[in-house]
Amino acid sequence: MDLFFTQKNIVENILHFSDFDYIKQNLALEVIDVSRYYHNRVYAIKNTHLLVRILQAIDIPMDYDISQYANVASIKAPFIARTFGLTSDVSVGKIFDGVFYGEGSSEIILSEEDYFSPFYAEKNWRSICAVKSLLHCKSDLGLLLPNGRFTSTGMGISGISINIPLLAVQYRSFILSQRIKYNNEGGHLGPNHFVHMYVLPNMLYSHVDLVILNRLMNLFYGVPQGDALLKHPMAIVDYSKKIDRVLERCIYSLGKRSMSLDTLLKNIPAVFSKNQEEALLMPEMQMTVQSMLPVLMLRLPIIRFLLDFSGKRSLSLNRMHLTTIRTKLERLQRQNVIGTLPIELQHEVNNHIEYILSFNGTAS
Repeated sequence: MDLFFTQKNIVENILHFSDFDYIKQNLALEVIDVSRYYHNRVYAIKNTHLLVRILQAIDIPMDYDISQYANVASIKAPFIARTFGLTSDVSVGKIFDGVFYGEGSSEIILSEEDYFSPFYAEKNWRSICAVKSLLHCKSDLGLLLPNGRFTSTGMGISGISINIPLLAVQYRSFILSQRIKYNNEGGHLGPNHFVHMYVLPNMLYSHVDLVILNRLMNLFYGVPQGDALLKHPMAIVDYSKKIDRVLERCIYSLGKRSMSLDTLLKNIPAVFSKNQEEALLMPEMQMTVQSMLPVLMLRLPIIRFLLDFSGKRSLSLNRMHLTTIRTKLERLQRQNVIGTLPIELQHEVNNHIEYILSFNGTAS
């Protein structure tokens, strides 16, 4: 399934919403300010948090040179992923409850192995995004950290990817900077501080791109937007109304055109990505028996929306996508792997699958 794994080289039929450029620039500055705020203040996540436990399990000497350190981390990563129940090419993984988006959030956490330059990561460790949001149901622009607390409305399936070797390299740089700060005399900050000060704030970049998509989907279906239940210590400008006005024009303009799902994704704006096609790219993974169900679960709601939005007018343009998607969904049904999910998720996943399999161009 190329959709969500590659970007098509399409230059035609792309609309540009110029009034989004101003909003994009200013919202990006707000996210950067929030991220830097937490970079420069000492906060800590619980020692029992999944990311803290992963960092403790990595256990590689910090004195290794960066190349050797990254290589050892890459070797250990599959074993660590399996130990903690992460989903990968070779491990089914488990459904987590609210590790990032709070209690009631059913979370699929993927172990990502995309290539990175350890030398670049070491130099730019403060801005590295080793953990990314792949799917969530939040639509508010409170810019609250995905710290495992229920900080905003909106519940459902969420997806997160963790690049364990990259996370390890980032953590090594953090610890070495602490050693310099404290002259190797001890007393420096630990993994629970690192996660809260750098990893969670840097997740906001991928989180916000998904918020834009969720707001557009809510406007399309006539669903109320979500609300933030807490506020940051600093003031944040609320761009919600301005963004919704642009997204309403986006829905109106794109709703009159016939286009493939690829082109539709290219036309939906994002903040830190070029567009939603780029924002929704999945980590490089083989679609094995182990990974197929969780990977598809993280894109079923979006596939359903794209089909509803494109409707009958674009049905002929999307025959190939539909055929590929349906083939994989029918394979999942034959293998009966959906029955391994928690009961509450089985209904949601089966509902999406049955809808997509029977889709004829008319939204319901």
